[in-house]
Amino acid sequence: MFTKGLQACVTNNLEACLGIWYAGYPKLAAEMNAKVSAATKNLGNVIDTEVVATQTISKRVTRYYAAIYFARRPLWIRIERYTSGEGSFYLPLKYSFEPDEILPGYLTDFVQ
Repeated sequence: MFTKGLQACVTNNLEACLGIWYAGYPKLAAEMNAKVSAATKNLGNVIDTEVVATQTISKRVTRYYAAIYFARRPLWIRIERYTSGEGSFYLPLKYSFEPDEILPGYLTDFVQ
C-alpha cells in the first residue's frame, strides 16, 4: 500500500498518493494534501519517489521513510502505519526539505 501510494504520486499527483494512504479518512487526506501542497507548490512536477528505509517500531507500528523527488528538490517524509483491532491505517505524515529532520540518524550521521 505504501509503495502504491508513492507510485500514484508519480503517475497522477500528490493528492492521489494521499488518497491511497488515507483511504477511508477523507478529512485527514484533505488536511495532509493542503499542508504538503502548500509547501511544494513551487517545486514543479513529481519526477520520482523512493522508499529510503523501513523500521519496525513495535508489533503494531511500522515507520516508512521516503523521498518524493520534485523537479526542483526532494521532499522527505516519515509516516507510520498502525495496526489495531479495527485494521491498519496510516497516521498523519511528517515532512521536511531537510533530510536530517526526517530520516533516522543511521542514514544521515556520517562517521569520519
